[in-house]
Amino acid sequence: MQQWVFQLCSAKCLASMRRTWATSLLALAMIVPLASADAANVTPIDTSQFFNWAQSTYPTLFPSGAVSQTIGTPAASYTVRHYPSTGIYLGVGDQDGVVYAAGAFSGNQVIALGKMADYTCDVTGNCVLMAPDANGNLLAAGITAATDVSLRAGAILQFQALSPQDSIIEVNSAALTSTQLCNDANLPAGAAHPVVAQSPIPAGHYAGNELSGPYRTYPAGIFPMANGSGSCGYIEKKVPCVAPNESQLLSGAIANSAGGTDYLCVVTPFLMSAADPTRPASNPPLANPACVRGKTLESTWADPATQGVFIRLSWLDINPAYGVYDWSVLDREFVSAVRNAKTVMVGIEVGGNSIPAWAFTTGHPTLGAAKKVTLKDWGTAADSFPNSNCGFDYVVASPSDAAFKALFKKAMADMAAHIRSDQRKFSVLAGIKVTGMGMATLENRLPNRCNIAVKNTALGDTGTQGHIIAMSTTSLSSPVFDTKYSVSADPTLARVKDVSQCICNPQVLQFAGYRPSNLQAFYSEVEATIHENFGYKQQVFMNISNGFPQIGETGRFLGDHLAPPITGMSTSNAGLPVYSYGSVYARAASAPADIPGVFDTTTAVVTDARNGVFAGGDLTVAKSFGVENAALDVIGFSQAPNSGVRCSQQVGIDVIGTFAGSPSFPIAAGTRIDASGASCPNILATREGVDYDKAGGFQIVAGLDGAVDVDASLWNMTLNTNGLFYEHYEKNAWVARKQSALNAGGVLDPNPAVKKETATPNFASASAKSGAQWNALLLARARAFSANPAHTNLYQVDPFPATYAVTIASAPGSTRRFFNSRACKAFVESGTPVRINTLTISN
Repeated sequence: MQQWVFQLCSAKCLASMRRTWATSLLALAMIVPLASADAANVTPIDTSQFFNWAQSTYPTLFPSGAVSQTIGTPAASYTVRHYPSTGIYLGVGDQDGVVYAAGAFSGNQVIALGKMADYTCDVTGNCVLMAPDANGNLLAAGITAATDVSLRAGAILQFQALSPQDSIIEVNSAALTSTQLCNDANLPAGAAHPVVAQSPIPAGHYAGNELSGPYRTYPAGIFPMANGSGSCGYIEKKVPCVAPNESQLLSGAIANSAGGTDYLCVVTPFLMSAADPTRPASNPPLANPACVRGKTLESTWADPATQGVFIRLSWLDINPAYGVYDWSVLDREFVSAVRNAKTVMVGIEVGGNSIPAWAFTTGHPTLGAAKKVTLKDWGTAADSFPNSNCGFDYVVASPSDAAFKALFKKAMADMAAHIRSDQRKFSVLAGIKVTGMGMATLENRLPNRCNIAVKNTALGDTGTQGHIIAMSTTSLSSPVFDTKYSVSADPTLARVKDVSQCICNPQVLQFAGYRPSNLQAFYSEVEATIHENFGYKQQVFMNISNGFPQIGETGRFLGDHLAPPITGMSTSNAGLPVYSYGSVYARAASAPADIPGVFDTTTAVVTDARNGVFAGGDLTVAKSFGVENAALDVIGFSQAPNSGVRCSQQVGIDVIGTFAGSPSFPIAAGTRIDASGASCPNILATREGVDYDKAGGFQIVAGLDGAVDVDASLWNMTLNTNGLFYEHYEKNAWVARKQSALNAGGVLDPNPAVKKETATPNFASASAKSGAQWNALLLARARAFSANPAHTNLYQVDPFPATYAVTIASAPGSTRRFFNSRACKAFVESGTPVRINTLTISN
């Protein structure tokens, strides 16, 4: 026994020895497991159970009668049984749990046979452990290395050794080809596995023998935003973009690390005239074959810095008539996620005039048509100004409009039903955007300015011309001009050619029935619809904190001392609205006495969701709601190091542990959060993650470009928030990917500003990161978030765990078929077939 020397053989040595083993000893080699187990969901075995199983299963190798002994030191001890008649030693490391063996078959060298936990299911006979091989195909661990398994009711099927790229997906046919599984937007009739109805919500993620998983509960990692379903996807070229049907992005020409130049081109929807590129070449226009609407670049999907893609669907594009849908963009992009082992967020846009026209004509079969509300506004960015028409027209609806609400909720529910009809699509879904009221994009906002223009003779206005006045004006007879839009050095800036074209948006919305309470009710109903149809998937509210009009419950509104309330409406012969008016108020409406403050309405909507109003006050269900802000900028001190442009909540850099070289995580609840400041992230979204324990993220502000800016905004999010996902535009992702490939180590910024920011604790320890490393950091933050005992619920479970298990329910003679989406990657790259595994339930 004292000759038991633990000397591990190299892989080459072990392979050589195995080839020389006697036939009677081959069984010992067969029990080497294929993957190490994480048996958290399976009751572990002890050494006595293991030894007794080995003796009963292989009595010629391990005869009965041997007694366990402990050898070694307290720091490195082993439980061993010696079988004199066969000359074999079998042992288990008490510290590492590894099974070791030695004997003549190994030249008396000790070899490792994997961890004892890997044999759990062989020993107990009431479970199966499955893990991906190098190509992503699934095999059972243990003796058999089976691809198809059989289990009894009450047994456990556990998937283990999973990476964030693994997603087990059920299908209903074993005859499906790799091409169908990985490339086809829709499977043959009956071949797709539908997801069980989510209402009433199942008791768990894997109820009723549903094997697909791990369940993607919330988005984590980096998500580029695809071009919307109404826009052409980009194309990549090795030669310059060619007008008139292609135009090059401003930063869309980047040196390639392998030589040459890469170009990113925007393509036109129609073939354009070479003589006049603003006009189509023919009438009627001919479609440009290079335009594939809503398509994400394959290089974006394949990028290791991409954990998922945000798919933006226009309601107008997907729903051409009541109950009629075009899901082609959704299907194509979701299957791209399957093929590339990534995840998806999806949202339906109503902003940007995306409400389908039929909603305002035929509308709902019982509630009738929604009422069209025409508004006019412009962006809120510092460089946004009204055009000569006093802004852009936006067709919206009021949240009090029952027909509109019913139509939008139906579109959300029908999208959910379509996604649930194919487990492939539901499996890769990580989050659903909460939308419904929109101005220009999917962000939750409405045109909210009371726009009034008056002739400004000091700036040379003549005739019907004018400039926008400030709401501090007390009377139109003595206007106070808004200094942003009235600049003496440039009198034409923001000049309105006809002041009658301006619209006081709160005035029109108030007449349409808008009140803060019915806006809150609208979102609660939309959120309830999402929860009822998507279950444990997270809802992501795209927050613009000052996005809603200042209209009070009594009907007062911002500007009603200058613009009288509308009392009635008729329609002109041209079909345009003709309003009648009351009288203006003697004094301006004040907040909060008459109207909400600029942030109050959004805050109330978010507070309702946090309190679970959409779920009858269920605070656990409320965990499914998260907040995203769409204005993340670069970190302040990247523009002015050591100048105090830091946020109060900013953390330091960890020097040890999981987050070494990265910002400490999480920021503690109760930490003071800046309401404003140089590049400080939005306070409402930041507070949801810090004070209210919500999984959330941020989208970058428009205008950022290049690897250095992307890097600086990621530092901003991770130093100043508990954000878990990051969204940027696909063009940003492309430029950052190309530029970082030219840097040593592929990092986005070799010298991030934080390494020079001496006021940041451990600033010098901050590590420059590649896009893939940033993505991995966000996944690590998600694991830490989900590991917090406060987040022990079905909505905040780690979306990328290494293991998950399904307890088999009685279903005599039934079969379930499943595959791992990561195997699609090997199929695309090398032609390795995707394996469909089968589970048979015996009783």
